[in-house]
Formats: sequence, C-alpha cells, structure tokens
Amino acid sequence: PKQHNSDNENTSDDVTTAGQPPWYDEINYFLSDKECNGFIEEVVFYHQRSKSLIVTDLIQNHNVDSCPGYDKNKKFIYRCVGISKTTGGGIPIDYKCGFHFPFGNIQKARQTLQQALDWWDFDKILITHGDSIIENAREYYSSFINVKI
Repeated sequence: PKQHNSDNENTSDDVTTAGQPPWYDEINYFLSDKECNGFIEEVVFYHQRSKSLIVTDLIQNHNVDSCPGYDKNKKFIYRCVGISKTTGGGIPIDYKCGFHFPFGNIQKARQTLQQALDWWDFDKILITHGDSIIENAREYYSSFINVKI
C-alpha cells in the first residue's frame, strides 16, 4: 500500500500533487487501493497530535434518530444496510461487496487496514459520514476490519 509516516519518506503520488501537502508533518496516511476493494480506494489518516484516526467512506455511522432529514424510509434503509448508529455503524453494502472475490481481496484488505492498529496510537475515530467513535476506538476498528468487512 502507498503510505506516509512522518519518519518515512515513502509518499504516494496519487495522494499528493506537487511536493508535500501542507499537513505533511502532522498527518500520516495509507491507501487501501483497488486490489483490496474493487469499488473504492480509501485513504485512512492519522492525526498525531489529537490521536485521531480519520476515515472518509470506509466506516459510516449515521445517527438517524437525532439528525433532521432522515424520514422513516431512509432510517429503515440505513438500518438494513448496516450504516446506522443504532446498528453499530459499518460499511455500505456495495463497498462491503467490493472487498470480496471477484472484485477485491479480503485478506489483502484486512492486512492493509490492520496497519492503522499496528502503526498508530489512536484513541478515537473521526468519521466523515456520521458520528465519531470516541470510546473504545481501537476495539471498534479491530472488530470492524475482522468482522464487518
């Protein structure tokens, strides 16, 4: 996988353009690529100072009960596909399918996503689509990569 750690000069041309991004010294990242999931490439970030793992589409945790704009049908669908906070959050079903043969490689995906646990000392997960995981973040992430995908 393409990666960047502040003590490692190996960076991805796919993620950076000219030179290093302005956040180069503060945020580490790695890429889960099309070999892992045939539908999406996911960049997983780690903000050192706040000890935060940051995910964009990989994990979704929509709070359908307290956010405005979720009608009865949308709440039902989000719960059924496992991306509602009431079901513990998860990965959208189409992305989940992308980790499995013939689209992706589940073993490679788990190895790649395991890097966050191996490399970084995070204590929370900031989620673009839904509520963040503030407590037991490492356990949640471990369960996610070993059970939910």
